[in-house]
Amino acid sequence: MESMAFSGALLRMLRLERNWSQETLCENICAVSYLSKIEQGRVQPNETLLRDLFAKMDIAWQSVPREEGDRLRELLYDLVFSDDISAIELSKEEGFSLGERYLDYLILRAYCCGDKDLIPEQLRPLLDSRQMCLLYLLEGETEKAMQVNPCALTIEKAGISAYSNGDNTLALELLQRSYDLACQHGYARIMMCCQAYMGNTYSDLRNVAHMLSHYQIAARLARSLGETELLQIMDYNIASTRIECGEYEAGYAYFSRLEHSSALDLHKLAVCCEKLGKDQEALQALNTAQESAEGVVASMCALVRFRVENTEYLKDAAYGKMLLETFETLKKSMHAGYARFHLPWVEEWCTANRKYRMAYEITRGFL
Repeated sequence: MESMAFSGALLRMLRLERNWSQETLCENICAVSYLSKIEQGRVQPNETLLRDLFAKMDIAWQSVPREEGDRLRELLYDLVFSDDISAIELSKEEGFSLGERYLDYLILRAYCCGDKDLIPEQLRPLLDSRQMCLLYLLEGETEKAMQVNPCALTIEKAGISAYSNGDNTLALELLQRSYDLACQHGYARIMMCCQAYMGNTYSDLRNVAHMLSHYQIAARLARSLGETELLQIMDYNIASTRIECGEYEAGYAYFSRLEHSSALDLHKLAVCCEKLGKDQEALQALNTAQESAEGVVASMCALVRFRVENTEYLKDAAYGKMLLETFETLKKSMHAGYARFHLPWVEEWCTANRKYRMAYEITRGFL
């Protein structure tokens, strides 16, 4: 983006916000025809003239020394595209005053704050490819961002989007590409996230060996970066996958030893206890979960309670109704893995009630 196009567009935007005419703004400063050329980006005014025009609107226009301004701008872009969280704090520095680099500041600040509305509509046509890429990411348009700038960050975000949409093949392809690029540039955080999401993808595919392989790499990076929360998430996913694979003892070993269990943790513990014949312990876990469980998680817990307390649950229409409603809610409101976790019970109920076509249609949706 040329600085004269930006300064002119900014002048016009601020002038119109005040309902000022060009004559009002440029009176005793420059000719109306010259202001018109500035606003159209046809001429580059000198710094003194720009300061006078902005000062007329009580706005300070300052020019940061070129070398220092460029250094800070490139530092911030590098931090953002390496997914370094320190960019969030650096973006709040005063190094970008209202000057020719102000649009860089706006897009970087918008991206770090997660607020696309910080970029006025009038200035969006002036964004260059790097800036447009960040705006697309802000708007959730990961494919467009990747097309504009196919770098480690955009490819990673596109891979995560594919994973969220249940397209595991595409997710693995994109995440591996992003990881390889991140390795070339030393972007440790992107490397970590790619390995973690590849582990998540193989978890959904119930491929324990590949899941553990990717989680092991992600865990090394997470420990180096101090990402303890990610370590906990991966441990949870490993235990949940073990349950999905029928390894209830392994799941029980993990969920029973947690010091601070969420309602979701207690649900998984109750499922393990149900499968291992520990009915009283399952009910105890569900009673504790009841204190904090809300929405669909409360429904998930209710299903386990129904099965534990009613040995003939498969013949009860109320159970089938609750199961299918919960399953549909999970499909619509949460990642596909949550619905997939409940698939065995859906298939069990459909088979017991001779609803073979329904079982086939539901199962096909997860192939």
